[in-house]
Amino acid sequence: MSEIIEKIKKFRPPLSLLLRLTCVFALVYYAIYMFMFLVSLMYKDFIVEFSQQYLNESETGSFKVLLLLIAGFLINAGVVTGLIFMLAKRNIGPFIYTLSASFILIYQFVTRSFILSDKFVVEAFLLFLILVLRIWFSKAKYTHKPVDPDLLEFKQE
Repeated sequence: MSEIIEKIKKFRPPLSLLLRLTCVFALVYYAIYMFMFLVSLMYKDFIVEFSQQYLNESETGSFKVLLLLIAGFLINAGVVTGLIFMLAKRNIGPFIYTLSASFILIYQFVTRSFILSDKFVVEAFLLFLILVLRIWFSKAKYTHKPVDPDLLEFKQE
């Protein structure tokens, strides 16, 4: 029983070049958004004052803005953490990435009311591509059977 557990712990699904490139692109993409939320947390008072001055109809309080900025930072940090774990071949990485990226997509879909923006399309495409590549290449490791060199025939003319 302990041998099986050790094999499961040592299993690290392979990452293809396409999956690595996609993960690195997504990592940079979401890290920029995470950094923007962090910077905007430092200038929260300016954002509240600016929104109250130019958006009179909306009731944007200081607490609502702070809550929105913290949630945005934490969700983007979850995506970045999931991608780092995925690149480090940790089994928890795809789950953290999928959960956090799904939260971002659901929030965008709910607040946009069926208007698909470019950001929504890019993030949905990244989520789909990373998950498909991850599943495809992790199954390829199980289905690949080594070829016996004695069975290969070389035709010489």
